[in-house]
Amino acid sequence: MLIYLGVIVFQWGTGAVLDLFSAGAAGYYKEEGFLLGFGVILLIQGWSFYQITKVRAFYK
Repeated sequence: MLIYLGVIVFQWGTGAVLDLFSAGAAGYYKEEGFLLGFGVILLIQGWSFYQITKVRAFYK
């Protein structure tokens, strides 16, 4: 259930960032929106991978 909730929040958040950079016509967005949206995703994934390396259970 948490995975589905995470996917929904992830999808909504990406769409919310893209909506900040609307290009005027419906369904079109500026390049900056995609760069920022995917950059935020990359930062969150990098942070989560860093946190996983700190889990002691992986070192046994």
